[in-house]
Amino acid sequence: MQLEDGLIMLGNPGADFRSPRRLGGATVVVHVYVDDIGTHFERAKAAGADIGREPSEKPYGTIQYSATDPEGHVWLFSEQVREPEPEWEVV
Repeated sequence: MQLEDGLIMLGNPGADFRSPRRLGGATVVVHVYVDDIGTHFERAKAAGADIGREPSEKPYGTIQYSATDPEGHVWLFSEQVREPEPEWEVV
């Protein structure tokens, strides 16, 4: 899949693959930064995404929402909207 300058490659992992849904829980969270979180969220919701958390602003300067894909992988989408509060700065 390609979106503007980004590229995501997917493939069949083989017969031994066990998806998070088949294992009974999430095994990883994929964190993706997007340019317009509101538009991204509305597009995902309209497409029938399984929304885990609605968009909310975090003290570290992002707005985030989460969704789970049909295989059970959890996706966290974020947009940096302001500088983080001092106690959240990376040192």
